[in-house]
Amino acid sequence: MGNEAMHVGIEEPVQKRKEVLNVAIDSIQALKGFELYKKINKEKDVYRKHFIQVIKELSIAINAFKEHMPPLYVHKEEEEKAEEQTKPVIIKKQPPKKPKTHFDELEDDLRVLKEKISRL
Repeated sequence: MGNEAMHVGIEEPVQKRKEVLNVAIDSIQALKGFELYKKINKEKDVYRKHFIQVIKELSIAINAFKEHMPPLYVHKEEEEKAEEQTKPVIIKKQPPKKPKTHFDELEDDLRVLKEKISRL
């Protein structure tokens, strides 16, 4: 049994070869997509780190700006006005109006006519 060759018959060898090649193509496309995903994630991390650094610098600059600002003195009258402006406004809810019926319109017309007569 040393160098004996064994042959196996494959049905539709061309079709099977095409299927194997299509699987190989799909695998390569999936790998390319994964590599693109990894590249995008690396770029995103770089931008995220840069963004965090910019935010830190901005925070430091804002704090320095606040330290150099002169103190703000508000007169008592201005303070009271500011308090009045910040008080919550209470809005009274009006009950929903009923749609006017024909009878309501006739009553309104009658009221208007009575007012005109009373002015005469």
